[in-house]
Amino acid sequence: MTALPTFSNRQDQYTFRSPGTRVVVADELRCYEGQADWQAEDFKDSGWIDVLTTAQKQELTDAARELPADESLWLKMTSEDLKLPTLSPHLAQVNREVEEGRGFALLRGIDLPPTDVDLAYRVNWILALALGDVIAQRSLPATNTSQTLHSSNA
Repeated sequence: MTALPTFSNRQDQYTFRSPGTRVVVADELRCYEGQADWQAEDFKDSGWIDVLTTAQKQELTDAARELPADESLWLKMTSEDLKLPTLSPHLAQVNREVEEGRGFALLRGIDLPPTDVDLAYRVNWILALALGDVIAQRSLPATNTSQTLHSSNA
């Protein structure tokens, strides 16, 4: 059983503690309305699960394999550089659902060989570019550990 986060209110600040996670302090609690105001039981069916089509999966894999060998060049890329004619509009809708709707998305159908770590890394980069902005965490040359993927167009 997962322990629930603990909440405490000190001097108009709310502190959230979850076992094994860091402390987050907020000045105010946000109330959500519309699609973002959901409960787990709202998702008992599978209508909210997004499954990629065969064509979209192929576009994603092709785009990942076409990334330059030099990872530092990846930071100069934007979503407009990607060749994803059917997947880009679809991922734009997924991003709207994350940003303006329920606040999360589940993509299924991204079939990767279990031992091809390089392809998985490349697919992750393509998805990050297509869904938002990729922001370098440090000003070091691009490596697997010096990148932060941030999915927000804000």
